[in-house]
Amino acid sequence: MAYKWNSANAQKFRNAIRNYNRALNKQRRNDPYGAVYLPENISASDVVYTSRFANAQEANDFLNSIRRATRPGAFQPVMNGKGVAVSKWQLNEAKLKARRDYNRVIRRADKMLEEAKRARGKKRARMLIQAERLKDMATKTSPQFEQWGKESAAAYMKALERTNNLKVLQESDERYKSNYLKIVREKFGKGSALEKLISGMAAEIVASSYFADPYLHFEIFYMEDDFQDYMNTLQEHWEAFAREYV
Repeated sequence: MAYKWNSANAQKFRNAIRNYNRALNKQRRNDPYGAVYLPENISASDVVYTSRFANAQEANDFLNSIRRATRPGAFQPVMNGKGVAVSKWQLNEAKLKARRDYNRVIRRADKMLEEAKRARGKKRARMLIQAERLKDMATKTSPQFEQWGKESAAAYMKALERTNNLKVLQESDERYKSNYLKIVREKFGKGSALEKLISGMAAEIVASSYFADPYLHFEIFYMEDDFQDYMNTLQEHWEAFAREYV
């Protein structure tokens, strides 16, 4: 559920942004080279009531991050072997976000596995393959600061926004199902029984299907074996999958 703004949390964000900018400007005044490594100021009007946080957790991640920037020494420079500097806060936030987001995906998968133990039948089987896919999608990363330059540091932070992001993973599932159905229409014709079968499945189930049956993987469409034999049996594999998991 998207984050809902009200007067109380709007003021909370304004206060945090004001304190962030105050700490940042102080570092700029104290260090004539600050422009080389310091981040930009944040405009409250660009955040309050206009930011589309996916949920309260995402909003609080942002809020807590800029609050950490006001700790003593947070904007002090850290140099790497190339002589490239970044603020201590930026480097620590990169490390924290990479570790935190990875752990969140793993915890979600572990929770699903625990819930699967209490489930039965198709629900249990479905949760097991979904948890397996979540763990497979989780990406462990850390900032290679010794190789950073200003541009590569910014690129890494931007990439983190889409790494181990559960919302992005959900969007990926939707794309996977859409692309799978597109090629099914190309190979089997529009309105085929196979298209109808897959269309009725949730996107996360379609995207997890090859963990139950490798034969259902999207890449199988491009294999070099006799494709007609594949087409003749694909419907059977999907029907078997549906009986077991859907």
